[in-house]
This record gives sequence, structure tokens and C-alpha cells, in this order.
Amino acid sequence: MTTPSTPRVIVIGPLPPPHNGAAKNTKIWAEAFEARNHEVLRLETNVQSGSAHNRSLRYHMHRVHRTLKNALTLLTHSNPKTVIYMVPDGGMGLMYNLLYAAIFRLRGVQRIFLHHRNFFNIRTGNNRLRKLCDILGDRARHIFLTDRMRDTFERQFGPTVDAQVISNAATCDITALSPDHVVSEGKVLTIGFLSNLNADKGFDIVVDAFEALANQLQGIQFLIGGQPTDDQAVIWRAKLEKALGDQVTFLGHVSGGAKADFYKASDVFVFPSTYKLEAQPNVLMEALSAGASVVSTDHACIPETLDGAHHRLVSLSDDRSAMARDITAAVAEVIAEMQDREAHLARARQNITAFEKMQREGTEAYQTFFATKISQVS
Repeated sequence: MTTPSTPRVIVIGPLPPPHNGAAKNTKIWAEAFEARNHEVLRLETNVQSGSAHNRSLRYHMHRVHRTLKNALTLLTHSNPKTVIYMVPDGGMGLMYNLLYAAIFRLRGVQRIFLHHRNFFNIRTGNNRLRKLCDILGDRARHIFLTDRMRDTFERQFGPTVDAQVISNAATCDITALSPDHVVSEGKVLTIGFLSNLNADKGFDIVVDAFEALANQLQGIQFLIGGQPTDDQAVIWRAKLEKALGDQVTFLGHVSGGAKADFYKASDVFVFPSTYKLEAQPNVLMEALSAGASVVSTDHACIPETLDGAHHRLVSLSDDRSAMARDITAAVAEVIAEMQDREAHLARARQNITAFEKMQREGTEAYQTFFATKISQVS
């Protein structure tokens, strides 16, 4: 229960379900405020009639309804002592955030933390994001995922009054493994992919690349976690099942111990995301925590996240067939390097070390945030 020394915190952002990285991270931050004796009011921004990957008219009708309900809650439950933690939306969704910002001004809210979780709006200098920052002024405190994200924001929008860099590694719900499993007796080299199964996350590219790799390489297994989010992804999944047979295993939704097992089994983790609103995918850090080498796109915060780990990056392109060929070549190159047992083990150690460093630095920044920034308003 809130006390005079622990102001109410209103958390605004995506929350589970669905159980994607963005929703999971918002939930973890809300629980962190609660663990520090704040009363937390959660305002969900997700709607079940669509997603960031498929924003139909019906989606926006439901989103307007939810936004108006949230606005009414803000009008009745916020005051100058309230702390706001908000995840700015992407693209047109920032219009909904502008209504919230106007209410913060109206209610005299003085401390608003904006946790930026997409790179696109920052890189492009989105005018709606600029307007949001203008409305909030010095009340806004910004949280970024990487140094590059912060630096890009300040180039596009000007210096911030207060900026924190807190990697998603701080809230990764997975711990580093010993690297020894990568060279255990009888282990079959396995290529993994874990995400929502759709075009934004590169599932069509994965299908083409995995088919090509199965034709090129002997004795390789493929492991895929996640659910199709549209009819086209169902077709792609069936195509890959037919092509690869028992060489590919589809796990569906993966969480908890099953997720740890997935990463432990994956020697190479493939993530060819082309998602416009991508930021710092949790799955990359989770893969590194088990020692997997990563092949991904050079997109959003991904290059900075993989710095220090054994990885390959491919360039984004409008030619998705070309991207699939690039992914295939990069994975084949990594697999060839793994034929040397000692080199394979050394790279696994390198990846685990890179994850541990990210997690240590992220956790320190996360704890400092709660020890200083939140205590300043308590």
C-alpha cells in the first residue's frame, strides 16, 4: 500500500498476454516498483484484436476505446506526486500517448519516465515523438536501451535533462550456463530460431535459409520456437515441415525451463528480424547466455547488443530472397568453424562472457535507477 514516502506509480505499456519481450519487460518493471513498496496501477496498451504486426481498423477502434478508458483512469488517479512509467508507442500509436501527455500536464504530474523500446522513432526523428517530448518538457526522464540509442535521440531531439541507459539484459529472466554442454558427447549441431512466427521477425527468411542449409550440410538439426501470428506464417511452417521432415522440430510457445532447454540445444541462433519497431530483442541475450553464436540482421540495437560476442550480421534489404541467401552463407560459415571442438568451446565461452558483462552492467544501472531516481521522488 502506498504511503507518504512511496508515491503511487502508474505503469503504461504493453502487458502479457501476449507473452512477448515487450510485455514481459513492462511486467518486470511494474513488479520492481511493487517490490519497493509502491502502489502500482497498471494501464494496459495492448488490445487482443490485433498487434504491432497487424494494425487493422478494428485494432485501432479497440485501441481508441482502451485509450479513453486509460485516460479516465489517469484523470482520476494521477496528481503532482504520482510517478509515471510509460513505454512510448510506435508509429501512429504515439497519437494515443499524446493524450496521456496532455493529462499529465493537466494533473500537474512532475515525474514521468519514458522507457524507449523502439529505435525507429528515434532514428527517424518522429514528429509525434517530438511533440510528446515538447508537451512533457523537463518533466520527462528518458530511459534508453543502449548508448547509441541515447546518442541518436539527443542528435535528433536535443539534449535530455536526465537520461539513463539500462539494457534489457537487466531484466533477462535467464541465467548464464556453463559452456561445456556445447561439446558434450553425442550432441548434434542445432540451428535455432525463437520468436513470433511472422514476416516482421523474418520467419519467411528462416524458412528459405533452413531449407538451403539442410541441402548443404549433413547431420544438422533445426529447432523453432514460437507461434504463427497470421495465416501466411502457418503456410510457411507447413512448407518447412514438409521440406525438412524430422530434421526440424517446432516447439510452439516456449517459456520457463523449456526456454532454457531450447537455448542449450541451439549452437547457432538465427534472428533475421526486419521489424520496423525493433529495439533490443531479449532473445539475443538469452541465446548468448547459453553460448550460442548469433546470426542476425544489422538492425536497431542489435549490432551494439552483439558487440563482444561471436556473431555474424547481414544487411537489411528489400530483397528477402537475398537476405535468406546471406543468412544461409553466414550460418554455414559459423557451422564450419564449429567443426574444431576447441574453437567451438572457446566461442561459447566468449558469448557467455559477453552476456554476463551486459547483464552485470545492465543490472547495476537498473539498481542505481531505483536507488536514486525513484528515491528522489519518494
